[in-house]
Amino acid sequence: SVLSALPTFYMCTLKLPPTIVKQIDKFRKHCLWRGGDINAKKPAQAAWQMVTRPKSEGGLGVLKLETQNDALLLKNFHKFINKLDLPWVKLLWENYYRNGRLPNSQLRGSFWWKGILKLLTLFKGISVPIVQNGSSVQLWDDLWNGKIHSLSYPELHSFASNKSLTLSQAKQLPYVHQIFQLPLSLEAFSQLQQLEEEISSISLTDQNDSWTYIWGSGIYSTSKAYKHLAGHTQTHPAFRWLWASKCQPKHKVFFWLLMKDRLNTRGLLRRRNMDLESFTCENCILQREETLQHLFLRCNFAKACWNSIGLTVPRTSCPQRAVLILKRQLQVPFYMEIVILMSWSIWLCRNDWIFESIDPTLQGCRRIFKRELLMVTHRANNSLKQAILQWIQNKL
Repeated sequence: SVLSALPTFYMCTLKLPPTIVKQIDKFRKHCLWRGGDINAKKPAQAAWQMVTRPKSEGGLGVLKLETQNDALLLKNFHKFINKLDLPWVKLLWENYYRNGRLPNSQLRGSFWWKGILKLLTLFKGISVPIVQNGSSVQLWDDLWNGKIHSLSYPELHSFASNKSLTLSQAKQLPYVHQIFQLPLSLEAFSQLQQLEEEISSISLTDQNDSWTYIWGSGIYSTSKAYKHLAGHTQTHPAFRWLWASKCQPKHKVFFWLLMKDRLNTRGLLRRRNMDLESFTCENCILQREETLQHLFLRCNFAKACWNSIGLTVPRTSCPQRAVLILKRQLQVPFYMEIVILMSWSIWLCRNDWIFESIDPTLQGCRRIFKRELLMVTHRANNSLKQAILQWIQNKL
């Protein structure tokens, strides 16, 4: 979190060079997967693109610096386009955009302002103008009257002699056809008539135009802009349940890796072409490959652990589906804590056997599970704490 926050002040003003972003990401990856050992060579357990997705969408919620940089810089464009009472805003309008000019694809001004102008398309993608005097609204490329007219009237747009005309300038013309190269095609002429009707129906005032955003407010929010720029994907609600649980962060990250099939089981190490003496499960006598599904759902030891707290192991290979089935069986508000910590206990028993030669036993797994679940009571409110203690007394 520190490495993500350090460049924030810089990113509010300037675009970070790609090499700097790459180096900061290198440090962040090292902290996430290798800890404080600067010489560690442990490989990453999940792709960085997966890690930088929001938690509610199946990621770890680590900020993507390029997107955060754009979201922070767009606030400067918000101040400019709304003509806020700031010295630098007045300076830009007076020096570069007099006589009805507006920012477009042509980059003008200082290196700082040119960097902001590169985000013009992103800004137009999240904003909608509220037309007042029409001086900051482009006739063709801005969304007014419910449409972008360069897309709605493509044939007519191809005849336009000035494609950067403002709505105010178009309104002042005695005849709209003056801004087109004549003669027009039949289809373009039909579109011209529609455009004339729209322009005549617009009433302009003396106030400056204002801009509202797709989240329904005229107040710019960096966090909301970041969410929009990062995009949205549909994910299973189990990921939301995971981060809403009262477990410790190490348990949550562990279970996130489990649901993403990124735990270092022998099956995963085999897929990564690592050379091991055996890829079979050490917790049971079935001699099956130690895949994620086998270790936590199919192994006889895992089944005994789940059965010991009154749960029937789901017959599914999907971790998210298994969580949903276990939730229905438990019918308690702390179902996610139970699922996470039993999985954690099975994992610890497996690691103790492989690395410490400590036999995996049902009693040992239940002891670890009880200890970790009791720790949750220190993070829960009183009502949840009492419910957990009562459940432990009945089941353990």
